[in-house]
Amino acid sequence: MKRHIILLFLACAAMLTSCSSDDEVEVTERCYISSASLGTLKRIMHISSSADKDSVIRSTYTGNSYPLTVNQRTLTIENYDSLLYGTDLSALLVGINYVGATVAYRPASDETSDWMSYKATDSLNLTEPLHLFTLSEDGNSYRIYTLKLNVHKVDGDSLRWSRLETTDAFENMTAMHAAIVGGQLTVTGLTESGVQQAVRSSLGSQGEWTIRNTNLLATADVEAIRQHDDVLYTHTAEGAIYSSPNGADWTEVAPAVEGLSLAAVTDNFYYAIINGRLCSSEDALTWSDERLDDDPLHLPATMLRSYVTTQSNGNRRLTLMGYRAEGTDTTAVVWSKLWASDEDEQDAVWMYINPTDDNIYQMPRLQHLNLMEYDGRGLALGGASQVGHGSHTSMDGMYFSNDHGITWKPDYELLLPKAVQGTESPMAATVDEDNYIWLILDKQVWRGRLNRLGFARQ
Repeated sequence: MKRHIILLFLACAAMLTSCSSDDEVEVTERCYISSASLGTLKRIMHISSSADKDSVIRSTYTGNSYPLTVNQRTLTIENYDSLLYGTDLSALLVGINYVGATVAYRPASDETSDWMSYKATDSLNLTEPLHLFTLSEDGNSYRIYTLKLNVHKVDGDSLRWSRLETTDAFENMTAMHAAIVGGQLTVTGLTESGVQQAVRSSLGSQGEWTIRNTNLLATADVEAIRQHDDVLYTHTAEGAIYSSPNGADWTEVAPAVEGLSLAAVTDNFYYAIINGRLCSSEDALTWSDERLDDDPLHLPATMLRSYVTTQSNGNRRLTLMGYRAEGTDTTAVVWSKLWASDEDEQDAVWMYINPTDDNIYQMPRLQHLNLMEYDGRGLALGGASQVGHGSHTSMDGMYFSNDHGITWKPDYELLLPKAVQGTESPMAATVDEDNYIWLILDKQVWRGRLNRLGFARQ
């Protein structure tokens, strides 16, 4: 070690002498690395296609988004926010700001190897930690830092599914809805003996199911149950609205209104389709027509689903999806309304997402439609196409919308488990607070999560 340090010092002294002029050069004993940063990073991903053929996708991203922290006490340099899975560490540009005569580097695992003088244009191999050596200008002091890069060990943009228990808890349900209520996974379903509820004892990898009877009318639209602030809501075929704090005990919110189907519930309003009109109410008793930017003939009449998102700027958006009763549509219809925090929700105009001919990514018209927010975007999935309204097979994919309902694209990296694809049975899905998607169908319980939504800092 001393021999290597002396050689470096002699080289630095020669450099300082050759660069000096008649002006006096101030020589100090200070030496430290003040900051470090990463340049452009390369990422290599191996993707398997449906034909089981591997393809390689190469991309780049900026290293400035992953700052390096210099710890002067432990003499370590590392990124606390891990780099993306698949990042190529074999040749990286690292910017190093330092005080002293020079910086040199070598593998931390080999203390017998020679030090290499650092240059900003050098490509460093950081597949393993490096030692960074700094020497003061007077040659009397030095420091050795350890530079280490943390990289996610799994692909953050992949969805990993786990099949949990197989149970008979919901085998008799002909229609079902899943929700997380009071920290529990509940499945409410219609059976020959009425509406029942299956409750799982845990949101962990293991759980037991308990069957409870409910007082919800058998004419209730079970699949249309929606949730707001840990309260469940639905409507009956007669047009009455009911709510429940747990999915078992239901109370009538409003008496029957002929032709009413509940569409959404927000902090301030109930929304419903009433005889072809989109209406809102603060108490579910007195209804007012909503303002539309297009013909109400485009409003959905059946399979009403909705979700509310809060955007990064504080704006709120309500998205409504469903099917028209007439015609041979093979796709769903989508409407949305947007309002800022300082605007009145009731004043916002509903916008019709017009299905133009050049939009090939419209949401198909599926049985057992489930709609929710996931990872800041819309997620829809369901069974096969409704009879006479398309040719999609059951559970053929998950459809994501990044543009507030305009397009619904199947994600070819985020796939449903192969075991459920093509399964013909009632199904239900929901998302818990830990970003797990729960999938219930054909006696099966599945749980999956986008990897990066479960990442902790490494």
